[in-house]
Amino acid sequence: MGHSLRSFRLVGRLGEAAGIEALLAAQGFVCEPEPFWPLARRLLSGPGALGG
Repeated sequence: MGHSLRSFRLVGRLGEAAGIEALLAAQGFVCEPEPFWPLARRLLSGPGALGG
């Protein structure tokens, strides 16, 4: 996966974010938090497109 500046938001409660990130990690996705929203993330790498 190439360099991407696309952000996405986690759909859930703030307290569920760690669990959602764990599910994404189990599928091979790596993301980091965005500073502008507690549930926003930037996809750093993964096995393919996120979503769809």
